[in-house]
Amino acid sequence: MNDLPVLQATYSDLKTVKTRSVCQLILEMPIEALTDVVGLLGAPVPGSEVWVAVARLMTTEQLERGIGALSAPSAEPEERKAKPLSQVSAILCNIVAFRRFLHEQHGIDVIPSPEEAADWVREYCGVNSRREFDTDETAASSFRHLRAQYDLWMRVPA
Repeated sequence: MNDLPVLQATYSDLKTVKTRSVCQLILEMPIEALTDVVGLLGAPVPGSEVWVAVARLMTTEQLERGIGALSAPSAEPEERKAKPLSQVSAILCNIVAFRRFLHEQHGIDVIPSPEEAADWVREYCGVNSRREFDTDETAASSFRHLRAQYDLWMRVPA
């Protein structure tokens, strides 16, 4: 193996930005990898793009069958276990775009810190703890509605 730093993520979505004639790949990885991402790529700075390479990872079975396995993905993709809503909420509150969404769409005066965003989400959903999203269907429904608003906001071209 070489000593090149590598981040492993799942390809989860694709977004077009028509006004800039580009597409954005949405790659997801555990929040614990955030330090590795910033350490490797730095923090995003407008006007200072960082070029990266993207490669599809192969399973051991695909490697044994040879490189042609890339063009024939398995008929049944691996089933991804849904994360608890409490965890999704914690992850979202650490994402700058989500905090910008709260600022722009929900009248928060400034872009909130992760802690302020978490407080706002708890208040919005009427809970004392994000753990309630996993046990209280009313709170879960309220959070899912907020998440749907954010997802829609993210899909609108910049």
